[in-house]
Amino acid sequence: MDFPTIALTGDSQLTETSSRFVVTKLPPRLRAIGFDVVTVAVGGSTSRDLLDQRVPGTADWIVVSVGTNDAAPWKQVPSDEFEANCGRFLRDVGVVNRVVLGPGPIVEQGVDGERTDAATLRYAAALERAATATGAIFLPLPSVIDPSDLADDGVHLSDSAYEKLVAALLAIIRSTDAGTT
Repeated sequence: MDFPTIALTGDSQLTETSSRFVVTKLPPRLRAIGFDVVTVAVGGSTSRDLLDQRVPGTADWIVVSVGTNDAAPWKQVPSDEFEANCGRFLRDVGVVNRVVLGPGPIVEQGVDGERTDAATLRYAAALERAATATGAIFLPLPSVIDPSDLADDGVHLSDSAYEKLVAALLAIIRSTDAGTT
């Protein structure tokens, strides 16, 4: 397999490193396999921020992670605006091969004003609609990982989650004719 260039955009699930958790994130894992990885993801990003993230036009693939922060009560982007932002980004990005990660599961801590699993599922449904409308591949994270794969905060991915995510992404890339250069 020739290794394409992958651009990672969106929120903290796809950033290079974590200042909060000891974890090997997606970019170094993909590089260890042989991929050229460009990361423009920024922790805390919402779909509004996604519109400003500049993905290099030379990327063969783009992986997008957004929705968890949009669903957070203290940052909440209305779901119709979220869907429109994601659709616009996916139409305008200029990369043919697009994988959109639906927000992962949330382990609720029972605190008022926290993110909820029900809210992230609503945003995942809106994201799936945007992905489908633009011909992107939608990968719902709850189909890849489960709550035991989350860090102690119940939101961010752990090493086991990134291991499973790499396997899922490799399966998608390998099964897509355009995935080889």
